[in-house]
Amino acid sequence: MFADLGLPNPTLCRLKADVVILIRDEAEQLGLSEVELARAVGLSPAEVSRLLRGQVGDCSLERMLGYLTSLGVDVDVVVRARTGQLRGRNGDLPTLASVAVGGGWHEVIVDWSDGPRAGTSDVIDLGPLISTHAALRPLRDDSALFASVRLSEHADAIEWGPDDALAVSGATLERLAAEAVRASESIEAGA
Repeated sequence: MFADLGLPNPTLCRLKADVVILIRDEAEQLGLSEVELARAVGLSPAEVSRLLRGQVGDCSLERMLGYLTSLGVDVDVVVRARTGQLRGRNGDLPTLASVAVGGGWHEVIVDWSDGPRAGTSDVIDLGPLISTHAALRPLRDDSALFASVRLSEHADAIEWGPDDALAVSGATLERLAAEAVRASESIEAGA
């Protein structure tokens, strides 16, 4: 349907529409008014009204999934390659060789096996991600849980806990590592 409308990314449009339906259904199940829903997900009532009408053009899918987690919904996104290396729109998706707890609070050390950062090692501060994503809330104050970090089965994410409910994708880790490198280069250029 979205492809027939000539939209630039029909698959993403379909995913967003499905998430809007899930948000609406969960709000109804919880008996939330639009004002209460707005408060629960951190939006204004006007923004919630637009969201529920499907006007989500500039709202990222990640943010929309965050709204679901704010409502107490567990969100698991699973993407598996049919064969070979995972591929994204911009090429190979990153895979990890290893992960370990870093020296700082909420830091991990990631070694990359495939993707743009292959063969490198990065110290990644997950603090900002953990503090802003409700799904990662259990990691905020539980150092033992954070220390249980491990690679996912397909080495495309890192996980915590006994049931793999807490995870950060390799793509997100790669983005955080690249942002840290850019920030460091910017500081060095200014010095």
